Amino acid sequence: GEMTLEVARRLDGQAGGLAIGLDAAPKMIAKARKKIGDNPCRFDIGVAEKLPYADGVFAKAVSTYFFHHLNLEDKLTALREVHRVLCDDGLFILVDVDIPTTMFGRFCARSGEWLFRQPEIGENIDGKLRGLFEPAGFTRVEQLAHDMGYVTTFSLRKE
Repeated sequence: GEMTLEVARRLDGQAGGLAIGLDAAPKMIAKARKKIGDNPCRFDIGVAEKLPYADGVFAKAVSTYFFHHLNLEDKLTALREVHRVLCDDGLFILVDVDIPTTMFGRFCARSGEWLFRQPEIGENIDGKLRGLFEPAGFTRVEQLAHDMGYVTTFSLRKE
Protein backbone atom coordinates (compact mmCIF):
# COMPACT_ATOMS: atom_id res chain seq x y z
CA GLY A 1 0.00 0.00 0.00
CA GLU A 2 2.98 2.35 0.04
CA MET A 3 2.35 3.69 -3.47
CA THR A 4 -1.31 4.33 -2.70
CA LEU A 5 -0.39 6.09 0.55
CA GLU A 6 2.18 8.23 -1.25
CA VAL A 7 -0.45 9.31 -3.78
CA ALA A 8 -2.99 9.92 -1.00
CA ARG A 9 -0.60 12.21 0.86
CA ARG A 10 -0.60 14.50 -2.16
CA LEU A 11 -4.40 14.66 -2.47
CA ASP A 12 -6.85 17.10 -0.96
CA GLY A 13 -9.32 14.85 0.83
CA GLN A 14 -11.49 17.88 1.68
CA ALA A 15 -11.96 18.49 -2.06
CA GLY A 16 -12.91 14.85 -2.67
CA GLY A 17 -9.49 13.47 -3.58
CA LEU A 18 -9.24 9.75 -2.88
CA ALA A 19 -6.54 7.19 -3.68
CA ILE A 20 -7.66 3.58 -4.01
CA GLY A 21 -5.25 0.67 -3.79
CA LEU A 22 -6.24 -2.68 -5.26
CA ASP A 23 -4.81 -6.14 -4.61
CA ALA A 24 -6.11 -9.67 -5.05
CA ALA A 25 -4.55 -10.84 -1.77
CA PRO A 26 -6.79 -10.18 1.26
CA LYS A 27 -3.78 -10.38 3.61
CA MET A 28 -1.99 -7.63 1.69
CA ILE A 29 -5.11 -5.46 1.79
CA ALA A 30 -5.52 -6.03 5.54
CA LYS A 31 -1.90 -5.02 6.09
CA ALA A 32 -2.29 -1.89 3.95
CA ARG A 33 -5.52 -0.85 5.68
CA LYS A 34 -3.65 -0.66 8.99
CA LYS A 35 -1.48 2.12 7.54
CA ILE A 36 -4.25 4.46 6.29
CA GLY A 37 -4.28 6.87 9.25
CA ASP A 38 -5.92 10.13 8.16
CA ASN A 39 -4.86 9.81 4.52
CA PRO A 40 -7.64 10.10 1.91
CA CYS A 41 -7.42 6.53 0.68
CA ARG A 42 -8.90 3.08 0.85
CA PHE A 43 -7.84 -0.40 -0.15
CA ASP A 44 -10.05 -2.79 -2.10
CA ILE A 45 -9.76 -6.49 -2.88
CA GLY A 46 -9.98 -7.24 -6.58
CA VAL A 47 -8.16 -8.26 -9.72
CA ALA A 48 -6.95 -6.12 -12.60
CA GLU A 49 -8.62 -8.39 -15.14
CA LYS A 50 -12.07 -7.52 -13.74
CA LEU A 51 -11.86 -4.20 -11.92
CA PRO A 52 -14.66 -3.76 -9.36
CA TYR A 53 -15.49 -0.21 -10.50
CA ALA A 54 -18.00 1.47 -12.81
CA ASP A 55 -17.08 2.81 -16.24
CA GLY A 56 -15.34 6.18 -16.41
CA VAL A 57 -14.99 6.89 -12.68
CA PHE A 58 -11.24 7.55 -12.37
CA ALA A 59 -9.28 10.58 -13.55
CA LYS A 60 -5.97 8.78 -13.05
CA ALA A 61 -4.61 5.30 -12.49
CA VAL A 62 -1.13 4.03 -11.65
CA SER A 63 0.45 0.60 -11.97
CA THR A 64 3.95 -0.17 -10.78
CA TYR A 65 5.73 -3.44 -11.52
CA PHE A 66 2.55 -5.45 -11.98
CA PHE A 67 2.09 -6.24 -15.67
CA HIS A 68 5.16 -8.47 -15.93
CA HIS A 69 3.30 -10.93 -13.67
CA LEU A 70 0.45 -11.40 -16.18
CA ASN A 71 0.38 -13.55 -19.28
CA LEU A 72 -0.22 -11.77 -22.59
CA GLU A 73 -3.99 -12.35 -22.66
CA ASP A 74 -4.41 -11.09 -19.09
CA LYS A 75 -2.20 -8.07 -19.82
CA LEU A 76 -4.59 -7.04 -22.60
CA THR A 77 -7.65 -7.69 -20.44
CA ALA A 78 -6.21 -5.63 -17.57
CA LEU A 79 -5.27 -2.76 -19.90
CA ARG A 80 -8.81 -2.77 -21.33
CA GLU A 81 -10.18 -2.69 -17.80
CA VAL A 82 -8.05 0.32 -16.87
CA HIS A 83 -9.21 2.03 -20.08
CA ARG A 84 -12.84 1.25 -19.16
CA VAL A 85 -12.69 2.75 -15.66
CA LEU A 86 -10.88 5.93 -16.75
CA CYS A 87 -12.93 8.99 -17.60
CA ASP A 88 -12.43 10.74 -20.94
CA ASP A 89 -8.91 12.19 -21.12
CA GLY A 90 -8.04 10.01 -18.11
CA LEU A 91 -4.36 9.31 -17.47
CA PHE A 92 -2.77 5.94 -16.79
CA ILE A 93 0.85 5.83 -15.61
CA LEU A 94 2.39 2.39 -16.03
CA VAL A 95 5.87 1.48 -14.76
CA ASP A 96 7.23 -1.95 -15.62
CA VAL A 97 9.92 -4.11 -17.14
CA ASP A 98 10.30 -3.20 -20.81
CA ILE A 99 12.61 -3.63 -23.79
CA PRO A 100 16.20 -3.50 -22.49
CA THR A 101 18.39 -0.80 -24.02
CA THR A 102 21.71 -1.49 -22.31
CA MET A 103 23.84 -4.53 -21.57
CA PHE A 104 23.06 -4.09 -17.86
CA GLY A 105 19.34 -3.85 -18.66
CA ARG A 106 19.45 -7.02 -20.77
CA PHE A 107 21.32 -8.85 -18.02
CA CYS A 108 18.87 -7.78 -15.29
CA ALA A 109 15.73 -8.38 -17.33
CA ARG A 110 16.72 -11.78 -18.72
CA SER A 111 18.13 -12.85 -15.33
CA GLY A 112 14.79 -12.04 -13.72
CA GLU A 113 12.93 -13.98 -16.39
CA TRP A 114 15.21 -16.99 -15.88
CA LEU A 115 15.53 -16.87 -12.06
CA PHE A 116 11.82 -16.42 -11.45
CA ARG A 117 10.89 -18.76 -14.31
CA GLN A 118 8.47 -16.13 -15.57
CA PRO A 119 7.91 -16.12 -19.33
CA GLU A 120 5.60 -13.14 -18.70
CA ILE A 121 8.71 -11.03 -18.03
CA GLY A 122 10.04 -12.16 -21.39
CA GLU A 123 6.88 -10.87 -23.08
CA ASN A 124 7.60 -7.39 -21.74
CA ILE A 125 11.30 -7.65 -22.65
CA ASP A 126 10.30 -8.59 -26.20
CA GLY A 127 8.07 -5.49 -26.48
CA LYS A 128 4.76 -7.30 -26.36
CA LEU A 129 3.36 -5.14 -23.55
CA ARG A 130 3.87 -2.03 -25.70
CA GLY A 131 2.03 -3.75 -28.51
CA LEU A 132 -1.11 -4.04 -26.37
CA PHE A 133 -1.62 -0.35 -25.59
CA GLU A 134 -3.47 0.51 -28.81
CA PRO A 135 -5.64 -2.66 -28.92
CA ALA A 136 -6.66 -1.81 -25.33
CA GLY A 137 -7.87 1.60 -26.50
CA PHE A 138 -4.94 3.85 -25.58
CA THR A 139 -3.96 5.93 -28.60
CA ARG A 140 -1.94 8.66 -26.87
CA VAL A 141 1.07 6.84 -25.47
CA GLU A 142 4.24 8.52 -24.33
CA GLN A 143 7.42 7.17 -22.79
CA LEU A 144 8.21 9.40 -19.82
CA ALA A 145 11.33 7.67 -18.51
CA HIS A 146 13.52 4.65 -19.04
CA ASP A 147 15.62 3.62 -16.06
CA MET A 148 18.31 1.03 -15.39
CA GLY A 149 18.18 0.07 -19.05
CA TYR A 150 14.98 -2.00 -18.72
CA VAL A 151 12.29 -0.22 -16.67
CA THR A 152 10.01 2.18 -18.55
CA THR A 153 7.44 4.67 -17.31
CA PHE A 154 4.61 5.13 -19.79
CA SER A 155 1.87 7.73 -19.93
CA LEU A 156 -1.30 6.40 -21.57
CA ARG A 157 -4.31 8.67 -22.15
CA LYS A 158 -7.90 7.69 -22.80
CA GLU A 159 -9.36 9.80 -25.60
